Amino acid sequence: MIYIIEILKISVINIFCFIGIFIVFGLIFSITENLNNKFIFSSFGKTGIIVTGAIGTFVHELSHLIMCLIFMHKINSVKFFRPIESKNDGILGYVSHSYKKDNLYQSIGNFFIGIAPIIGGTIMIILIFKILLPDSYMKVTQNIDLKLYVSMINNLNINGFIHIILGDISNFIRIMLLTPSVYSLKYFIFMFLMYSISTHMSLSSADLKNSLNGLSFIVIVIFVISSITYLFGFDNLNISSLIVKYNIFISFFMAIGFIFSIVTLIISYILSLVSPFKNFS
Repeated sequence: MIYIIEILKISVINIFCFIGIFIVFGLIFSITENLNNKFIFSSFGKTGIIVTGAIGTFVHELSHLIMCLIFMHKINSVKFFRPIESKNDGILGYVSHSYKKDNLYQSIGNFFIGIAPIIGGTIMIILIFKILLPDSYMKVTQNIDLKLYVSMINNLNINGFIHIILGDISNFIRIMLLTPSVYSLKYFIFMFLMYSISTHMSLSSADLKNSLNGLSFIVIVIFVISSITYLFGFDNLNISSLIVKYNIFISFFMAIGFIFSIVTLIISYILSLVSPFKNFS
């Protein structure tokens, strides 16, 4: 009985550490995107959603597509951006795919395919930032303490996490406003791309449903691995160390993506207050 309790305890910890970050940040991104879209619609109407979503929707669907290919799913059809059709059904883009339900690898892939926009969107923003504004990129990233973020998440220190986030957002805004590139074409291109991508990183209801299809398989696999490591006496400290390193790696991308999403939320809110098109939406 003690063995079973210990295995369950280890399994729950490993499951939370492995997928907890995706779930937490996924919920946060969904909240910020909904607010962003509300402010954009308030400022510019449906046209604003389509214009700001052109690049973001493409990156969103491309992330799904790449993850489908990684997990060997069959691609049935792809629409990276459908602005005209979306006026009727509200769907800006989609990736239709299928898989063999008796294939464990493909089944697990459903989870990662579902959350792909969070990962792909964040990576794309980082790459664009580094390419277009390399000096600002260096200044921003040098001030981000990833281990501190992970420490706050693992210790469930919400106040500390919010304090760090607000500090990094403040630092990001300060650097972006004071950069010599502020009047350059590259600067405005970056701001538009960042805005478009970060406002389309959240998960749709279809994405969440797809992720849940793969989540159960991940839970089973982690439970089996945790049981084997415990029963055969493998060093759980080394496994915990690997999980912590994994958390640091994932938190790096998620934290930066979150900072960008909050910055765009602030921009959207300001636009909703001052937009001259507000009354014509």
